[in-house]
Amino acid sequence: MLFFLRNYLFVIFLFCFSSLVFSNDKITTLQNLANSLNLSQAHAWRRLLHLDESGKSYVDDKNYFLSPEGKSQPEQELLASIAELINNPELQCRYPWRSRWLSENLPGFSDVFERQDCEEYDSWRGRLNANSVTLVLAASYLNSPSSMYGHTFLRFDAKSVDDQGGALGSYAVNFAAFIEGGAGFSYAYKGLFGGYPGYFSDGPYYKKVKEYSRLDNRDVWEYRLNLSTDETDILLAHLWELNKIKFDYYFFDENCSFRLLELLEVARDGTTLTEDFDVYAIPLDTVRATERAGLIERVVYRPSNRRKLEFNIALLTKDEQKLAWRLALEKDVWDSEELQGLSEKKRYKVAEVSYQYLRYLNNRRSRNQKIANHSLFLLRKMQEYSEYAQQELPSTPARPEQGHDTRALTFTAGVEGAAGIDAAEFVDLAFRSAYHGFLDNILAYPHSTELIMGGVTLRYKKDQHLQLQNLSIVEIASLNARSRFFKPLSWRVRGDVERQWTYGDDELVAKFDGGVGWTMPVFADLLAYALAQARIEYNPGFEQELDLALGASTGLLLQHVSGSFMLEAQQYRFTDGPDRRQLQISYQLPLAKNHGLRVQYTRLLNDDDAVTESSLSYRFYY
Repeated sequence: MLFFLRNYLFVIFLFCFSSLVFSNDKITTLQNLANSLNLSQAHAWRRLLHLDESGKSYVDDKNYFLSPEGKSQPEQELLASIAELINNPELQCRYPWRSRWLSENLPGFSDVFERQDCEEYDSWRGRLNANSVTLVLAASYLNSPSSMYGHTFLRFDAKSVDDQGGALGSYAVNFAAFIEGGAGFSYAYKGLFGGYPGYFSDGPYYKKVKEYSRLDNRDVWEYRLNLSTDETDILLAHLWELNKIKFDYYFFDENCSFRLLELLEVARDGTTLTEDFDVYAIPLDTVRATERAGLIERVVYRPSNRRKLEFNIALLTKDEQKLAWRLALEKDVWDSEELQGLSEKKRYKVAEVSYQYLRYLNNRRSRNQKIANHSLFLLRKMQEYSEYAQQELPSTPARPEQGHDTRALTFTAGVEGAAGIDAAEFVDLAFRSAYHGFLDNILAYPHSTELIMGGVTLRYKKDQHLQLQNLSIVEIASLNARSRFFKPLSWRVRGDVERQWTYGDDELVAKFDGGVGWTMPVFADLLAYALAQARIEYNPGFEQELDLALGASTGLLLQHVSGSFMLEAQQYRFTDGPDRRQLQISYQLPLAKNHGLRVQYTRLLNDDDAVTESSLSYRFYY
């Protein structure tokens, strides 16, 4: 008996040993073949590893790689993948796209590759039930630092989804920073320098619409992509591989939009979308890159709840608007003589606006029974006149990607004259990295807001040397008008280095200023605003070089597709420096989408300075 047992064990050992030798020989043969085919340099393999131009992966999680050198050595990661997927077949459930790609591109690999049933992956795929992919852009939102330029994510639709209503049941995939704690200096620092980890996540699309359209009042644009069924499968397979995989998140470049472009490059082999985003990736620009690549099939506009409310308010007369506003606050207004004197159709419209406004006011508030009862009362009144209910929606505006490009070059010629100094001709060359100012061509951009970052202006004066005129760090402003229904605060923050006349000298100063106030409509598109402001300035021309000033600014702003006009007067009083007063008048004429002509006049009055500057500029957006 012992003899037979020993021989049996010996046979088993020989079988296992021979299988191991055969397996190792086969793996070595496949690895050599992969090297001879140069598969590690294939576009699809490099995209699968998320390699940058230097050959280093953007993935910052060692759990993604099967080789210790996989982050920077694509060849070693390829060889390790061949070995590990053969020796550990269960890994194909962790790396479905990697497994499939090797099967399709490495001859003989599929012959020794033991196929597995991947229940968890199949269950996830079944939940998404994806047949097509849509790129979604949520409009910019100045009140959130991480969304000032907008936000993009992907939506996966079932075959039956071909309209707005059905899409709400779809699933969305989002890439975002994982943030613990609130905003502040630490938030800004980590967002700029990669202090937050970024992860992919998925969830119901209707929750994203609720977040953006209802709570943040942001318009949503849906760009249906023309990915084939196979390309959609590839995209999903790779997304599964990135589940719980960490990327360092950078606000300007390695952000939500950049990560999505990488996914689309994986889905459609040969597509290059990320090559132009080595410094920063603005969501709007990434949509344009997707359009240039021919990936967009059709576009759907989803207006925010506030946009729909504004549209319905505009359908009422001034008196009817007042009634709707009062009715939203007190239901007894329904029985008033003014409201009951309206036609039934108008009563329905007033009730509808009141209901929408009441929901708008209480979007972010906890449930209140009194408000809930009032909402129910308005709904019942609307039902009484339901025959007048019509699905009226705002017209679709120009799409965001149809506006001017986000970078700008400006060529300026002008004359500067100061008291006691001969007038000097000058030429400016300015560059701005992003994004949109009050006077820029307004088509497809939000009105009454500006967001400018990263600008530099060089000036050459006749018979003088070239000098730095301005170095802009950040300039953000919101001048949204107040009305009976909406009462936003207007505000502005700016930080830059600029030339400033001080006691007869043209000093280069560093400053940061901000202000808060109100904006009111005058007529049509003309707005009037007033801000109380504070400023801290480092000025070598001051006796106290670092000084604080309080002041105010007031002005007029007109933005129209035919041209934008701005008049602004401001005054500052420093604690130990001169009083400074300035008047500036500017107008820009759009010549084409990416071309503009600007004229500007500035008058500066300090205690010891009186300076006038007039200029003509050509602006090119690219």
